[in-house]
Amino acid sequence: MGFAADQVTMKNGDRLSGSIVRSDTKELLFKAEFAGEVKIPWDAVTAISSTDQLNVGLKDGQVVVGTVITTPEGGIQVTTRDAGTVSTTRDRIEFVRSQGAQKAYEAEIDHYLNPRLVDLWTGTLDLGYALARGNADTITSP
Repeated sequence: MGFAADQVTMKNGDRLSGSIVRSDTKELLFKAEFAGEVKIPWDAVTAISSTDQLNVGLKDGQVVVGTVITTPEGGIQVTTRDAGTVSTTRDRIEFVRSQGAQKAYEAEIDHYLNPRLVDLWTGTLDLGYALARGNADTITSP
């Protein structure tokens, strides 16, 4: 299985190559080929670059889809297919998701907005049975 050439650079100079999975701006979930899934505190990340399309949600509600790179000034540039390059700052970003993570998120939201009939059922089932023997035979069932 091949991994994309996304790269994350951290404050201590460490770099990881692999795939950016998602970020909620508190931490970044990154999948590295040999290290597996790694959670990195968002404030420890100094630079990111992606070769795969990422969904970048901004605090104004806009979602920009494209490859992402950090600028030398600390900003973020998203290069989209249709709208060109969109520049933003890290504090304006609400989330970052890979295409797979975005589809999973949309499926979960759709599940809550359009539940199936069995999704609305809740309850418990309790079966009880007691058998006691002594001088008299007693059988109890609820």
